[in-house]
Amino acid sequence: MLLVFQPLQKLETRIHQLEQQIATRQDTDSEDYQRLLNLYDQLMHDFKEKTAMVIKQKFALSYMVLDFLKKITTKKLLVYLVVKKHD
Repeated sequence: MLLVFQPLQKLETRIHQLEQQIATRQDTDSEDYQRLLNLYDQLMHDFKEKTAMVIKQKFALSYMVLDFLKKITTKKLLVYLVVKKHD
């Protein structure tokens, strides 16, 4: 796995751990349980934001690659036309 995704994977692992803790708790009225729920909510929020950021970065990178390939293709076509014209 790419190093870029490691923090996201760690966050996801922590979220799953919390889910298991929350599911097995019996003291649903306690402050400790409420803290777990609040932490879970915050981690889910962070995960969604970071996931959206990764998607945006991948989209931006894809667009840059496509733009670069378009420029290369355009240059190759122009060179071909110039060379062909002089033949």
